[in-house]
Amino acid sequence: MSIKNLSGAKTQRSISRFVNRIPWLWVDLVVSHCKLPAWVLSAILFFVLLSAGSLISLLAGEPVQFLMDIRRIIIFSLPAFASYTITSAHNNLKRLEASLAPWVASSAEDTAIFWEKAPLRLMHGYWIFALLWVVIIPCLYIVMQNTLGQMPPPDAAAGTGLIAGEDMGHPKTIANIAMIFAPLVAYFMGSATAVSAVGLGKVAHCLSQELDLKEEFVLQGAKSVLKPFIRMFWVTWSTIALPLLMIGMLAVTNGKISTTTLITDQIPFSPVDIVPLALVVLMLALAVLVPQIYINRLLRKEKREAMDNVLNRIKEATTISATAPTEEVLRHMYNFQSLVYLEKKIDKFKPTMVDTSFVLQNIAVISTVLSAFLAVRTFLNLFIST
Repeated sequence: MSIKNLSGAKTQRSISRFVNRIPWLWVDLVVSHCKLPAWVLSAILFFVLLSAGSLISLLAGEPVQFLMDIRRIIIFSLPAFASYTITSAHNNLKRLEASLAPWVASSAEDTAIFWEKAPLRLMHGYWIFALLWVVIIPCLYIVMQNTLGQMPPPDAAAGTGLIAGEDMGHPKTIANIAMIFAPLVAYFMGSATAVSAVGLGKVAHCLSQELDLKEEFVLQGAKSVLKPFIRMFWVTWSTIALPLLMIGMLAVTNGKISTTTLITDQIPFSPVDIVPLALVVLMLALAVLVPQIYINRLLRKEKREAMDNVLNRIKEATTISATAPTEEVLRHMYNFQSLVYLEKKIDKFKPTMVDTSFVLQNIAVISTVLSAFLAVRTFLNLFIST
């Protein structure tokens, strides 16, 4: 191969490596150089974005409308939640590698290749989700902006909340802010959604296909070994579910804030409104179902292999010559009883990630989201009415 071809191949690999690391730029450029906790970095990002949005609104002469519009606050919180998701996914992936190391039976080379590909697989589908978010954010703003022309005058809509007349910013300002920040929101939310909706399932699927785990993986408690993965799933689902549910509520209410009803009878619910809501529901469904499907498949596979191995050993233990000495018979009996105990232990193992604790955590998250949304709406209505 010529020097020119070698140089071209090297350049191509460098470009490919850079493109693959784009979803992880937050980790490479910020997290890896800061010793601050993940939640602190996310809070800093939120206030930086909020300050930038306030500056734009100030230049447009609408700083009060900007700060009083809950939709914009929620939009700026999306990158903050997503950055926490990305940081947590990065950290828990490292913990998962360390946790699984004692139970991997594959060669060191195969194991190293798997973990080298894991970050890329965790961001599988990133560009598709980033593009979806580029569509969702402007679409959500446009849908709610279009409802302004269908609202009654401010006097007639007294007490209906932030969307009433003068409390809203100028439509052009709304559109400008949406277009300016949509790429940034798409970058962070694309990464977080890719991890929660596809990446976790992809990693679990490849783990079951490419790595061989020892029999003790099931006998010693597979779920405790997979705690970093379960924690990763829990954090990503929680941090993604909260902003997505908030956006879904805004889509359903057309951005209207009311203490009495979620779906207003003053603004007709257009079929166009279903677009952002349907995408949000789709992402939530993927985030909940896909990781569970593949991790449960992995657990079933390991349980089946462990059970087959124990049953084969039980069959061997029951095969003994009629002329065998007493010591050997006793040894076979003891081995048989031990294997029967292992069989019962494996049989009791439930190959599913969902348990009572997980269900309670999900209920707590949804309840917290709904309570927070209603509390904010009530507070803002009381604040405005005074």
